[in-house]
Amino acid sequence: SQDDETGGCFDRPGNISDPFHTLLGMAGLSLLNIYNENIIREVNPVLFMPEYVIQKLEIKMQLL
Repeated sequence: SQDDETGGCFDRPGNISDPFHTLLGMAGLSLLNIYNENIIREVNPVLFMPEYVIQKLEIKMQLL
């Protein structure tokens, strides 16, 4: 669920929003390709970070 007053997502009605559930919700929307660059940016499902941050920091994934 989404908090209409303060923003963010939470797991159950009545709970407060928290960063974990907010990021999890954003990642889920990103995986469904339901995003607009002005509202929700693409999230890398492996690193669980916004793709633009990965590119800006030049993070390279390493396969083991």
